[in-house]
Amino acid sequence: MHNIYFSWVRILLFISIIAGSLYVTRYFNPQPVDVEIKEEDFKEYLVNREKWNSEVEYMENGENRNYGNLVAMQPYFLNLDFYSEENFKSSIEAVLIKAKEKKAMDRKTLIVFPEHTGTGLVLLGEKRPAFFSETWKESLKFLKLYYKSEVFKNLDDYQSDSNDEVTIAEIIQSKRELIASAYHETFSSLAKKYSVSIIAGSILLPNPTIKNGKLISQEGDIYHVSVAYLSSGKAIEPLVRKVHLTDWEKEFVKPGDIKQDFIVKVPAWTVGNLIGEDSLNESIYKSIGSKNMDGIVAPSSSFVEPNWKELGIQANEIPTNDLWIENGISKYISNTKGKDNLQAFWKGDLWNLEPKGETFTNRSSNNLQRSGDSKGPKVMNLYF
Repeated sequence: MHNIYFSWVRILLFISIIAGSLYVTRYFNPQPVDVEIKEEDFKEYLVNREKWNSEVEYMENGENRNYGNLVAMQPYFLNLDFYSEENFKSSIEAVLIKAKEKKAMDRKTLIVFPEHTGTGLVLLGEKRPAFFSETWKESLKFLKLYYKSEVFKNLDDYQSDSNDEVTIAEIIQSKRELIASAYHETFSSLAKKYSVSIIAGSILLPNPTIKNGKLISQEGDIYHVSVAYLSSGKAIEPLVRKVHLTDWEKEFVKPGDIKQDFIVKVPAWTVGNLIGEDSLNESIYKSIGSKNMDGIVAPSSSFVEPNWKELGIQANEIPTNDLWIENGISKYISNTKGKDNLQAFWKGDLWNLEPKGETFTNRSSNNLQRSGDSKGPKVMNLYF
């Protein structure tokens, strides 16, 4: 009988091989962790949602002369607002409830929500890491891994062992009908419930169209669009497509045509609807300068600084909020027939986002009212 003996060199070599295999598996072939949202997460979310829903700030610019009013709505979004249509609707409706309490809505009212109000709906029904990652980049990374391993593996045209990264565009494409339906049903029902016209901020959707008063998304190029709803709950044309995209949007979003119709007509109001950076570009104002309108509205967001240099704007050390106000609608509205104007910015507390931009209302360019930088949902009512 032989003695079994392994030299220490062989032992170390064996351990190194095993460790190396584990390292390669962990870091070069990572698998997304399938983690369900916990009951405690929902409880904490509901407490926070109730808190913000009860602390909506109301601001008024001008006096009610029964000529109509524009209302800039600034919801305050939380991570799980985008988990379900029910949560999303709750976050949206809070500001409408405040406006109703203040008697700020009637058939001559036009409500305006911020840019990207509906974009977060790409997270509908997702797993916990999508909502509770420390940064939005980590959340996006998880989504890409999850969709590669779980969603696309059964598609005929997708190889599950491919090294190609799943893109955010592919994820939006795969959920387009769900996203469009939740967005449409939310704003259609709220417009009807409160008997007001609504410009529902904006959303990223593949090949969006309006058919029989309903927002539809089909396979095709992704556009950044803003949808308007009548008090009947019907979505109406034009479906405004953003022209001047951010660097992030340029990676997968197709720009709109500058020759498109930017003019939205609802009872008592005809306004130019300019999404985000479009409000900073003189070319847009030239395209609508001869149009009859009462004012201009701009659903906006500022998660990162616009390319001020590309826009021909000397930023220096001027605060971002001031740059938006001084170089957008206030600067160019005199080139149009519009008078009243507002800009509604996206705000919220999720991931590591620190959205800038300051919601404001203005009348005849000399009645500027700013929302301030305090956190929370806000309603800014501008009388004509």
